Amino acid sequence: MKITREDVDKNYFRLSIELTPEDYQQEFEKALKKYARSVQIKGFRPGTAPTQLIKHQYGNEILFDTLQNELSNKLDAYLKENEINLFRSPVIDNSTPLDLNVNNPSAYNFTFDIGTQSNIEIPYENIVLQRHIKNVTVQDVENFEKDVLQRYSTYEKVSSGSEVADKGIFSLQIKALNLPANENGETPELVIEELPVDNNMLTEEGFNTLKSHQENDTFNAKFYTYLKEAQQENFPRLLKTDLDKTVLADLDYEINIKEIKKFVPAELNEDFYQQLNEAEGTDIHNQVALRAILEESLKNREDQHSWQHFYPELRNYLIKNITIDYSKDFAQKFVRSNNPELSAETLAEEWDKNYDSLIRWLLIEEKVQADEGISVSQEEVLSAFMYDFEQNIPPYLRPYFTEEMITKMASEKINGDKQTYDETYRQVLTSKLLMTVKDKIKIEEVYMSADDFNQKYHPHGDEHHHHH
Repeated sequence: MKITREDVDKNYFRLSIELTPEDYQQEFEKALKKYARSVQIKGFRPGTAPTQLIKHQYGNEILFDTLQNELSNKLDAYLKENEINLFRSPVIDNSTPLDLNVNNPSAYNFTFDIGTQSNIEIPYENIVLQRHIKNVTVQDVENFEKDVLQRYSTYEKVSSGSEVADKGIFSLQIKALNLPANENGETPELVIEELPVDNNMLTEEGFNTLKSHQENDTFNAKFYTYLKEAQQENFPRLLKTDLDKTVLADLDYEINIKEIKKFVPAELNEDFYQQLNEAEGTDIHNQVALRAILEESLKNREDQHSWQHFYPELRNYLIKNITIDYSKDFAQKFVRSNNPELSAETLAEEWDKNYDSLIRWLLIEEKVQADEGISVSQEEVLSAFMYDFEQNIPPYLRPYFTEEMITKMASEKINGDKQTYDETYRQVLTSKLLMTVKDKIKIEEVYMSADDFNQKYHPHGDEHHHHH
């Protein structure tokens, strides 16, 4: 056996291993005999076929396996003995095909591209990063208070539309009049027994007309024109008709007002505090206490928001500032050995933009993971996926999903789809690593106005609203 090493650059060498018959012939003969004992060949009882016949039929496969084994043992021994710190697995050069000949044992040459990496040091104690937090203003707290009051507002039954201010709900019975007869000469009856409408569904004229009436009033009007566009779209379905919109717009309708409710905004009184305390488990009895709790809640929300921006910044900081030695040439060879459809040119062009930071991050992750003993369990992957899954259910559908349904659907998706599992696993691993690193460095908190914060993180006005 002969091993030669040729250094390509600081973190990349080529290793040629020559296997001579002395290295493999004995093992090959052993493997032949073992195979002969078990193989079934037509015309021979198991284990009685002559070795020559076995060699003729299966020799090349057996020789190939023998060489592979020997090669892998020799390579492992070399890497161990020379204490090589591998960067990914060695890539074998397959450019010259092996010319196997079992009847004429000769020397075989194999070449490997091998990448190495230097030890990565992360100087935690020298890292100082800023975390930016949006200030919570009095105005923010007042707006939040309005939202909360809105949530606890109610509707109250009244007998006259004149008691309704700018918000109210009218329950109507609607009947289409003077309908054209169908082909059998019958006049169909189109009635909606109960249709609740509010100020958001009606035009201003429509809403004001209803407000001029009392409960139990019946009057005729072109009701279709009272509706806003989205409600007009839906109207034929409610009437259970396929008549054209232009026809529906022209018809007169008999409108019967069955019930009127006016909007009653919640007020900051003992009644409101009692409701709030029961729903939220709080103990609030005045506006000062309410605002203190709302402010606290907004501050927590901004704090979370701030961390969401901080972690990607931390990741980028580490990628840019930690010294990492790896061979670009070898890394490109390695990537291409796994993605043969990528051309060397494309890869070289895109390397700095797309691949370099991924490789750097991968090496940093491996380092932190090994140093800190971080692992990710299947349960963690599932619960992270379930959280995302639940966030993506539209709010209006949310009431129809039970916890069991969500768990079942999420488990089926993640266990049946390797790609989704791997992506979620990576996300969980990355966030655990960043949280570990965050605790080992120095973080300066910087408070800023909403304008400055949005300028920094959403310079083009694409402020993403985080719903909590």
